[in-house]
Amino acid sequence: MKTIRTLQPILFILFWLLAAELVLEFRHYKKGFNTPIFGQAQGDNLQPATAPQHGPTPEFPFRSHFVNTEDATRPTVWFASASYAEHISFPVDSIFPTIACTLANCTPLNASRAGISIRQNIDDLQQFGQQFTPDFVILYQMSGDVLALQKLDASIDTGVPSPTSEQTSIIETIRNKLARFSSHIHLKEYLGGTIKLNGPLKASLSAHQISEFEKLVNTFVDRAEALQATPVLATFATMYSADNVHQMPYGIRTSFMRYGNKLSIEGWVNAISVLNDSLRKVAAQRNIPIVDLEPLMTGKTELFVDYVHFNKQGHQLIGRTLAQSLSLMERNDGI
Repeated sequence: MKTIRTLQPILFILFWLLAAELVLEFRHYKKGFNTPIFGQAQGDNLQPATAPQHGPTPEFPFRSHFVNTEDATRPTVWFASASYAEHISFPVDSIFPTIACTLANCTPLNASRAGISIRQNIDDLQQFGQQFTPDFVILYQMSGDVLALQKLDASIDTGVPSPTSEQTSIIETIRNKLARFSSHIHLKEYLGGTIKLNGPLKASLSAHQISEFEKLVNTFVDRAEALQATPVLATFATMYSADNVHQMPYGIRTSFMRYGNKLSIEGWVNAISVLNDSLRKVAAQRNIPIVDLEPLMTGKTELFVDYVHFNKQGHQLIGRTLAQSLSLMERNDGI
């Protein structure tokens, strides 16, 4: 009995942790995410296993309605982005690549996937560009690159011996299994984020990191031009700017600390602004079109669901803005 009484506080905590995990898992499952407890999601946004109406598929790697670009009578527009343009929780017709081409009478090829950066956008053009022959290639991409650029800093030798490959394998296996659980994700983000927010963080990217970003953008432009397509750059829009960053909720602040982030919140805002200037610089140097979304959308919280992802109103606005620019470019190019 004494042992049971001793364990009661631990059992009580474990019970509530399990209850919280079940609630979080069910919430994520209903939103269309796969979970370790409820398994494969069966949400409304998932396509049936038979007769899908849109990609991506191995043969058509785009989150767009199927089309044969060889028979296309309308201009074909390739959208190179990440989760902002993929947005799997929205129907295909409600995301800005589809909206833009519906309004501009063009065929969208939405080559956007969560978690990728400009380097992967370049690889996609290299792999599929000749097969699908776009007339325009739009780059809307940045937050993943801000994270990737931070990894360019040389690692610091702490003098602590590295674990053996066998130890690393065991640690990674345990870490990967735990990372699938919702409570682990939320606890890591909140507790780990709180610690990092109060630690030493940088206020800006280095000149070297900014230069590397410009090299990547130029490589992207080179790849698009090699396909005889018109490259189009778009500046990046975010929910918060220097003017309203003080209003950013704590939950969004801690989310910045994921994935090895080394920038402060103000550093992130500064980095986006500086890299948008880099996009304008490259567009001017290469004499290519740029759609300046930053002054139109940044800081307008009513357009976003979080720091970088649009809500329905945001998708509509960016879609209309891109459509106006595409229609103008089509007329100028005689397409």
